[in-house]
Amino acid sequence: ALTLYLIPARPPMTRNQTLAALTAVLLLGVLIRAVNLGDQPLWTDEGFSGMAALHPDLFTVLLRDVHPPLYFVSLRGWAGLAGVTELALRWFTLLPSMVSIALMVPLSREAARLRGGRVAWSLPLIAALLMAVAEMEFYIAQEVRSYSLHVMLGMASMWAFLRWARTRRRSMAAAWVLILTALVYTHYLGAWIGVVQGVYALMFLRGRQRWTAVGLLLVPPLLFSPWLFGIVLPYQVGKAESDAIIDPSTPATLFGYARDYLTGQWALMLGLLVTGLGVVRAGRFRLGQPWQLPALLLMWVMIPVALTAVGNLRFSVMTVYRISLITPALVLLWTFGLVNFPRTTHAFLLLAVVAYGVFTVDFYRIKFPERDFAALASQFAQPGDAVLIDLKGADFSPYYYLSRQVLPGVSVFSLRQYAIWDSAGLYNVVLPHLHAARTVWILRWNDDSVAFDLVGQGGHVRTARRLMVYENERLEAHRFDHPSVFGGLDGAAMVTFGPLALRHAEFDPSTLRADLWWSLDEAITRDLTTSVIVLDSAERVVAQYDSMPFLAERPTSTWEAGRVMYEPKPLALADGLAALPPGDYRVGVQVYAFTPDMQVEPFAPSVGDQPYYPVLDFTLY
Repeated sequence: ALTLYLIPARPPMTRNQTLAALTAVLLLGVLIRAVNLGDQPLWTDEGFSGMAALHPDLFTVLLRDVHPPLYFVSLRGWAGLAGVTELALRWFTLLPSMVSIALMVPLSREAARLRGGRVAWSLPLIAALLMAVAEMEFYIAQEVRSYSLHVMLGMASMWAFLRWARTRRRSMAAAWVLILTALVYTHYLGAWIGVVQGVYALMFLRGRQRWTAVGLLLVPPLLFSPWLFGIVLPYQVGKAESDAIIDPSTPATLFGYARDYLTGQWALMLGLLVTGLGVVRAGRFRLGQPWQLPALLLMWVMIPVALTAVGNLRFSVMTVYRISLITPALVLLWTFGLVNFPRTTHAFLLLAVVAYGVFTVDFYRIKFPERDFAALASQFAQPGDAVLIDLKGADFSPYYYLSRQVLPGVSVFSLRQYAIWDSAGLYNVVLPHLHAARTVWILRWNDDSVAFDLVGQGGHVRTARRLMVYENERLEAHRFDHPSVFGGLDGAAMVTFGPLALRHAEFDPSTLRADLWWSLDEAITRDLTTSVIVLDSAERVVAQYDSMPFLAERPTSTWEAGRVMYEPKPLALADGLAALPPGDYRVGVQVYAFTPDMQVEPFAPSVGDQPYYPVLDFTLY
């Protein structure tokens, strides 16, 4: 695109050349946005979108939230076709961002007509190129949130409005009203675009058209009123009032936002913005003249920011990406600022801006490893188990990942969501399910013991704990088994290996995983190694796994006497085997320790004459 643009063109580019250049700009936009698109896990707000895509009752989810429905309904439809992986969900966000780049072409042409005079052939391509590399557009295009759709609809609404104001076509009036309605049903802050258009109509439209515009602007609120009076006022206002303030409405916040949007090239971008408010005529720069375009673009930036800051005094709505509706206005100001310079100068400046946008990232979020956190429980949960999420903050992301990661037949419950959304269901649905479950996993980041108390009421006892440390935060997964699983501590052990008693053992030939339940009569200081082996009919070891208990996460020196400890063993096949062939097999358990000089000290089983204890036999056909 830059090559085509920098080559002197007299006459201007042909239609095919323009399409080729715009295609190159779109490909650049895709490349910037798609790199590492699915690598990072979904953070909290993205997790809500993912949960909405997975939850069996989307309407109930939206009732308990503070967002309008259009984006989530659309995302649900997309997920039905493309899937619910991070990559699939983020592609749904990326696509509107690509449409926004293309929309910049007709929008910039309509805006240029407000300046009067001839529209430079290169101006729409410059605008599209700047939109492709805009920092905030890159950011929101990689989030499973409604903001890229929000921006796209805002641009489409403004284009339809300007085109209707110029042509007075009824089709444009209808498109403008419908798009503006869709915008508000996508995000409530989209209403600020209607305010901008209303103020512009009162200032610059004349006669009957002015009052027609005002009348048309009343249609979207009427179309939105069913959701407003049916959902927002009864359910969502109270939720919004209780939300903690994210960013305060202060000059320091606004200054920080300005740096985010202007990027590290803030001096250059600010200069282009100011220059874009005027026009060069007869070799002289004149501010405004005519005033329609600079007034529109300034209002497009200032009204959403000001109204959001004021609304933030009552509701928590102030974040840098929630005002991303201003990005197209900034891009247009930068574009008009560039074309005010001589061709060689603005080509050099454009190259600098594009290079900076492609090769640097100023605004980015390193996302919490929710995927790994959920795997603490999902990795070993079996059909019939239940997982209870107990987080002191929003737990949408763990719910999303658990719903994807667990095997069919594993039930996932959110303690926080039931406590806030359906307290009766907590006692009528969740507790009976937890108490009836053979095993309950608690995925926990909290300081109280409510989840432990609820599970303990069913007689379950804790048999394992997994720990994940992230930036000084301790994230935990606890396993609770009903005593009927391992026979309790009162009964006799299956076998003992020195100080270690094997209470119960299970093996799944389809996954080659053994589950062991151990206990100690008294605490020990030694770290013992446990081993599970699979032998064929010729007593050859065909699968094995040796480690300290629970994948070396819980050494026996950390165990408490008188408690049962659960240990999974995912076995690996012997070299040269891709799968177990048909035949008869035996599963055995061994225990050993290492002496100070690294010699193996085996512990003989108390039952039988084998060096291992035979857990079970099975046959593969």
